[in-house]
Amino acid sequence: MSEIEIIEYLEESKVLKSYNATRITRKLIIVNNLSISLNDFSSDEIINKISNLKNLYSLSIDDNKKLSRIPNNINKLLSLRYLSLNNNQIKEIPEVLNKLINLEYLSLNNNKIEEITNISKLINLRRLFLSTNQIKKIPKIINEFSNLEWLTLSHNRIKYIENISQLNNLEILELSNNQIEKIPQNISKLTKLIKFSIANNFIKKIPNTLSKLKLSYFNYFSLLGNPILENLKDIHLSKMNSKEFILYLLNIQNKIEIKRFFYPVGQGAFYAERHNDFTIVYDCGSKASSKSNHMIKEVFKKNDVIDILFISHFDYDHVSSINELKKWTKIKKVIMPLLQKDEIHLLSNFYTVLEFEDIVKLISNPQKFFGKATKIIKIEPFEDDELTLDNVPIYINNLKRTIKSGTGFNIKSDYNWLFIPFNYKQKERTYKLEEEFLKEGLDIEKFKKNTEYTLKSIKENRAKIRKIYTKLKGDINENSMLLYSGLSFYSSKELKKKSYLFDFKNKIRWHGIAGTTNHVSCIYTGDTNLNIVNIEYFLKKLWETVGTIQIPHHGDIHSFEKNILNNQNYCCPISVGTNNYGHPSKNVIENIISKNSFPILVSEDLSSGFVEYIYEIEETNRYKNFI
Repeated sequence: MSEIEIIEYLEESKVLKSYNATRITRKLIIVNNLSISLNDFSSDEIINKISNLKNLYSLSIDDNKKLSRIPNNINKLLSLRYLSLNNNQIKEIPEVLNKLINLEYLSLNNNKIEEITNISKLINLRRLFLSTNQIKKIPKIINEFSNLEWLTLSHNRIKYIENISQLNNLEILELSNNQIEKIPQNISKLTKLIKFSIANNFIKKIPNTLSKLKLSYFNYFSLLGNPILENLKDIHLSKMNSKEFILYLLNIQNKIEIKRFFYPVGQGAFYAERHNDFTIVYDCGSKASSKSNHMIKEVFKKNDVIDILFISHFDYDHVSSINELKKWTKIKKVIMPLLQKDEIHLLSNFYTVLEFEDIVKLISNPQKFFGKATKIIKIEPFEDDELTLDNVPIYINNLKRTIKSGTGFNIKSDYNWLFIPFNYKQKERTYKLEEEFLKEGLDIEKFKKNTEYTLKSIKENRAKIRKIYTKLKGDINENSMLLYSGLSFYSSKELKKKSYLFDFKNKIRWHGIAGTTNHVSCIYTGDTNLNIVNIEYFLKKLWETVGTIQIPHHGDIHSFEKNILNNQNYCCPISVGTNNYGHPSKNVIENIISKNSFPILVSEDLSSGFVEYIYEIEETNRYKNFI
């Protein structure tokens, strides 16, 4: 069948929509472009007829509602450069398509394709359009299309951007309306990219490497409909070019924005910080554990992620709700004091007698307690003046399983905020414990090491053990881990802090406390004795940024050193129970006030919560009209 006969046949069949050809005679016609769209044929009949068009350059078979597969005979159109099969019912890409090795343009928009297959030999592809399908994954083969200039995969089910980093000639990338949560760092390798659309996905942040693209000619970037923009009231893209928009978003992401919480759980400790989408918790417990158990469900949603849980020590009122926290949330890392074997045995046996089973499990085998998904990092203890700070922080994911006290780390490399844990061994606690054991006629060395003696104590000496625990007010841990959370050594950030009393029942702040610029760092002390631990000396110049100090041991006078407040005005939250042990000491309150600082009593009353908001002071008002 000649080309002219094919054209006549298509015209008679009323399927031919358009064609371009070079006529020489009535008997010879060379067809270049052919469109047979907007039909209802479903068989191979039409393709069988046109498969003899050896010179066909362009073919469009769009909008055929019954076309559910690409006909086999299409592989005979070896000259084909342009193939459009949009708006059909095609479910898969057949192997025969691989025969069209000269194909430069392939469009399969609005079909029912689930997988990108059988295109590995189409190495000349420059434009590939697969929007509005059911594709879940970008296959590795895509990376081999070195000539590809335009890739469209919008309106699919893709969750990850992968296998595109080697597309060195890619200029346009369209991935809107998928299920993508993250833009990969290696996006910066697409150095010729001028248009990038990733609207209506689940993006919460963009990688810093995006700024490495050649922004001088990067002219379109769409992030509309993503969570990253939820907090921005209005963005006028018409007033901001793509380069400005990317730099603006990067600036927003890298800004320090912290919410710090001292939760009202009574005699205990439950504190947290949220750094954008990164959350830390310092201790979680209360003498009345029901208070802290309830607060966990008030402030965290089920399966919320806690990136780091810091455990200062293992007194009941600091850890009594950790088991509940573990069940309710997902804890990625735990940072806790490193205990020696004798200490583990002593504490485990002591809490076994007192029937604190969860704490026994936590102390004796923390990895088993938290599960395999949680990384346990232990802080080596230090004594006296042996501590030195390392001025070069470690990225959190590079922390080893055991690290030295005073090791600073940050949550991302360009984040000007440090966490520095200090595990101090308080020898006086051990002496006091040994003294009380002796008074009660008990052998502490046997209690540490002899299981039979411990079991005997459970039966015969439980009352004596409880008496010791009550007399020492729970102070049986010689390790107590402080935490510095604050500005890094070389930070040039200018920050402001706003501090408020907060009603956690009615979710309102009801009283502001004067905050001071740059005094935004915080010291969490747990139950450390500040008469012995000179934390100001250890932190050196970093101390100048401290503006909040958690007063240790619920305001106990024996753990407090007033001279720590000499430099400036501090916010001094104290976790107290209204009817427990007579804490806080009146002398502690008077000393804080005498130093022009602010004692803040955080009790079990839900209206006594304390929160701080830390944010960057704008260096420029350039973007003030855009938010």
